[in-house]
This record gives sequence, C-alpha cells and structure tokens, in this order.
Amino acid sequence: MTEDLVVVSTPVDQETWQEISELVAAASSQDSISYAPIFGVENLKDPHYYGFCLLAYRQDTDELLGFASAMDPINTRDYEWSIMVHPERRSKELGVRIYERLLEEFEKREFNSETAMNPSNSPHSAAFLKKLGYTYAYSERTMKALAKPVELDSGLDVRAYNEETDREALKAIIENAFGDSSEEVDALIEFTTHAPNRQFFLVHSGTDAVGAMTIVRESDRIWVTALAVHSMARGQGVASNLLRYAQQYAHNEGIKTVYLDVETDNETALSIYERVGFQTVNHTKYWKN
Repeated sequence: MTEDLVVVSTPVDQETWQEISELVAAASSQDSISYAPIFGVENLKDPHYYGFCLLAYRQDTDELLGFASAMDPINTRDYEWSIMVHPERRSKELGVRIYERLLEEFEKREFNSETAMNPSNSPHSAAFLKKLGYTYAYSERTMKALAKPVELDSGLDVRAYNEETDREALKAIIENAFGDSSEEVDALIEFTTHAPNRQFFLVHSGTDAVGAMTIVRESDRIWVTALAVHSMARGQGVASNLLRYAQQYAHNEGIKTVYLDVETDNETALSIYERVGFQTVNHTKYWKN
C-alpha cells in the first residue's frame, strides 16, 4: 500500500475536516477514548488558530489512512502535535512516515519547539512516542464549568484590559506569576490584543491590578487561559473571582460552558477550580524529545 502525504494549513476546508472527523470518530469508538480534544478537531476549521495538518491518503482509493495535527497556540512557532492512524490500518511504519514528514515541516517553519500529546488512557500511543525517543514531561487536565449568573466579590473589580493604561501592570502580573521573560510576555500581549477572539481581563484591588486572565471565544464555549495572580495577592480570592467572572461573561453572551486547562500536579489551582465548580473532562499527557 502506497500513501500520498499532503500538507494543509488551518483552517482546513469542510471536506477535509469531515474526513478527519470521521477518522477520529472511528478511532474513538474502537479504543473507547475521546480523541477529538487531543487533535483539536473543532479548532482545525477555526481561522483564529495557527497550525497545519499532515494527511496520509491511500493512492489508489484516496482513503484517509492517517493524519497529524500540529497547532501553534499563540503563533510563536511552538507546536503541539498528535498523530493518528486509522484503527483498521494501523501500522508503526505509517505512523513513522507521518512523523518523519512532520519533522520536515517543522524545520521548514523554523520552529522553536515541538511537544507531542496523547490521551492519558491511550497506552499504544504512549508506546509509539517512546519508540520515537520521547519522554513524558507533564500532564494537564481539561476542566469545564457551566456558565451562570454569579455573585462577585465587591472588593475586587474585574474589567477589560486597556492597552493604553494597563500594559505595564499586565506585564508585571504575568512575569511575576509565570516567570516569563519580558520578551515572552510582550509576544503574548501582542498576539492576544490582535486576535479577534481573545481578550485580556484584569482584576483590581483598590487601585492595584493584582490578577489577569485571557478569555478565548469559540462558537459554543469560552476558554480561560493565562490566569495569573500576583504573589502579593495570593490567598485573597483573586483567581476564584476571575473564574466566576468568566462564568458570568459566558452567561451574558449566551454561551453554556467555560473551559480551562491546568497541570495535574498544580494542586493549589485544582482545588480552587473545583471549589468554583469546574470538573475534569479530559486528561492529556505531553512528551518531549
């Protein structure tokens, strides 16, 4: 069997998206694993997401035998990727061919880093990554909560980011919370402020900005990302207030659910999210070479 490997940038067209969706659904049914979140299936047709797909078609029938999705979440040439081969066509050889071509595409795009992802309950994909020389790095939970009217802390004022007045305060919060360099934070702010589906929000205690988050709009959900609390304000309910604000924001926009990702070993954050009402819906493992 001979395959053609085709590279397509996101957003993919409807026909390609349908082929990918059917392959992912078949594998999910076969393995009793939800693969769609790992491959970002819904995001593949979203013009706000950066990345590409590598498609492996059987030459004589044009059947989609396998594919890779490689996403660059904030357009910094730092890719997160996964590979799938159709459950009825699985072979290590095809997976390796897709992987080798994937590396070539990263080189063409002058990538900074690449990280592999797989569902935590998928032993065969973990074994495949180990054979490629990857080692486990960390895990994340995807959590969700219902959008709803909430009561916010009257002592904490959440408002949308203003580029003219809030930039230095936002930078200070993110650098303090995450340890990112000034250049990394500048890149994040530049990307977020120019993305039509992303918006920063800051929370103030009195006159001081003490926390921040990004809200990412999707068609039927919002995501909370880059939730940061300055060390001087930890333990004061800042993160909880931001999350409740996100639930209220989604409710006001007619969106039913709020999602976020959190590293599984971040017990402090997990306890806060669970108290606010977030529940785990997916586990993802990340691998580095």
